[in-house]
Amino acid sequence: GEVTLVARAVAHTAMYFWEYSVDQVTWTSLPSTLRCKTTIADLVPGQLYFFRFRAHTWKGPSDASDAVKCRVL
Repeated sequence: GEVTLVARAVAHTAMYFWEYSVDQVTWTSLPSTLRCKTTIADLVPGQLYFFRFRAHTWKGPSDASDAVKCRVL
């Protein structure tokens, strides 16, 4: 399974730190990006995942976004 995540841009220049979880307790970090979009592959079909991100700008890091859930097909 594969999921493409798209976040609203927080600034012209930012780094995005992506995470996922299956229980919203333990979060696994994914590769960071310079774009507000990423694709995550090799997910288990049928599994419910939660995704969130944090942005880091010249002002510093943001809080984590609200988690969004997605069942991978």
